[in-house]
Amino acid sequence: MTPHLSEEQVVLYRSRSLAAVELLQVSRHLTECQECRGRIASPSEIYSGIEGLRVVLGAEGAALNHLTYDEIAAYVDRQIAGEDAAAIEKHIGECRSCANQISELQALQREMKAPHESVSWLDRMAVVWRETFSWRSAFALAGVAACAVLVLVLVREPASKAPNQQTAAQSQQPSGVSGSDRALANVNRLPEPLRASLAQAIASRQIERPAVLEDLAGKSGVLLGAAPTAKGVELLAPVGIVVGSQKPTLSWKPIPGAEYKVSVFGDGYAEVATGEWTHQRDWQVPKALRRGARYSWQISVRHNGEEFTVPAPPASEARFQVLDAAGEAEIAQLKANGTDSHMLLGIRYAQLGALDDAERELRQAGDGSDVAALLASVAQMRRPR
Repeated sequence: MTPHLSEEQVVLYRSRSLAAVELLQVSRHLTECQECRGRIASPSEIYSGIEGLRVVLGAEGAALNHLTYDEIAAYVDRQIAGEDAAAIEKHIGECRSCANQISELQALQREMKAPHESVSWLDRMAVVWRETFSWRSAFALAGVAACAVLVLVLVREPASKAPNQQTAAQSQQPSGVSGSDRALANVNRLPEPLRASLAQAIASRQIERPAVLEDLAGKSGVLLGAAPTAKGVELLAPVGIVVGSQKPTLSWKPIPGAEYKVSVFGDGYAEVATGEWTHQRDWQVPKALRRGARYSWQISVRHNGEEFTVPAPPASEARFQVLDAAGEAEIAQLKANGTDSHMLLGIRYAQLGALDDAERELRQAGDGSDVAALLASVAQMRRPR
């Protein structure tokens, strides 16, 4: 056996940065070396890869008219007969991609059913990797989970089984369970499509920027009032995001000796709430705002005998949206899903555009690298595009 992989090779393999020749050499080494396979992907990353691959296959099937994962799985397990089976056979006769997927899964199924009492399951997987997949297949799957063959084998397990196995492992090793492991144990008790979107984010450790944030980007030149400068006062939150509460707290960066009055506007810039003059740096909207509705807000500032408005024209208006009823129901479902759900709540809040709520939940989820990566996604969403 060749020497173990260096730390640099592990990092480059996981980031898909190895040159083609070296990637082939490393892939061959991984078929023989259990220790290096363990360094390439942790159990939580492998399972995250499985869920991510499920999502990708499902989305690809819907978009390109390929067979779905469930159809492929049922066909391989011989749970489809008659006209349905004939339709699938007709499809794979015309679609090379789906035919290859079915062929590979059938080969894996045969291997899993074969007796290997004296051989460890990791060694069995190495055999499958060598005999079933070409080097090109290993390249393609390296980004889903670095230990590609494990992903393809485990993806055949029904979604209801893997979480139970993982939960059992967690109960035996509570001190070593990562935030991703706990999140995955919870996410698989949720219905689709909520489960799929959360699992994809956990797998990639990245949250896609929701379209609602683009819509909430402020428009210039339409604000009420007229003032040449903000004079150091800055609106902090909520600006350009969704808020979970119907009575959000609005905050700003103050200047010494000034007093402030907050106004909130709805459609057509109709005033829906206004406060009294205060020296505080935040103000809570006193009445419940409508779920799913969009609002803008500004503050009037009195300082040294002068009064001005922030933000001032032609600056962008400070806009926010209240989380709609569907989003509220999903959040309530996650909160009722069990303990250790901060990561799931943080991900879903971010997917809904509620970035302040997302950041709060993720910071309570722990300080692991997976949480740090998700927080980085939220920070990226805050940057203007």
